[in-house]
Amino acid sequence: MGPWDHEDTLRLILGYALLEDLALWVVLAFATALATSATLAQQHVTSTVSSHVIGTLIYTLIGLFLAPGLLKRLSNANRNVLYKASPVGYAMAVLMMYCAIAAIFEVNLQFAALLAGYGIVGGLYGTQRERFSTPIDAISKVSFGVFVPIYQSGRKAPVFRAGIAFVSRKDSR
Repeated sequence: MGPWDHEDTLRLILGYALLEDLALWVVLAFATALATSATLAQQHVTSTVSSHVIGTLIYTLIGLFLAPGLLKRLSNANRNVLYKASPVGYAMAVLMMYCAIAAIFEVNLQFAALLAGYGIVGGLYGTQRERFSTPIDAISKVSFGVFVPIYQSGRKAPVFRAGIAFVSRKDSR
């Protein structure tokens, strides 16, 4: 096909989509911080917005540049008993770690999930993609089999939503 094959074109498109998503998440972080600070009335709006944006930026830089290399070394380590015992358990632990760190920095969890997927496959070049394809596929099957139907039934069924509201009110008493 010439100097460009389908794989290079696909990488270019996906790389651009990733950068576009990152830019949109930064804008979302700024908008979220602005909306949060608007409810704070007389408090320092600038410091609230800037701290939220700086926290998101730090998390993004760590997730893009430091974490993939660190995770690659950690998953390849001989002493990594969690990976040896259960690759799916190791992948879940990494995903939970990303979420915990995102919560510390008050970063949107969907953005944390994006960076977690990016980090676990080895970053931009996807050096760990082959190695983690089976564990990620297992996690995906469980999530699509369990959590997506629960979410969809909760969105579409008013009886289900009313039942959840009733249970949550009952527990809060």
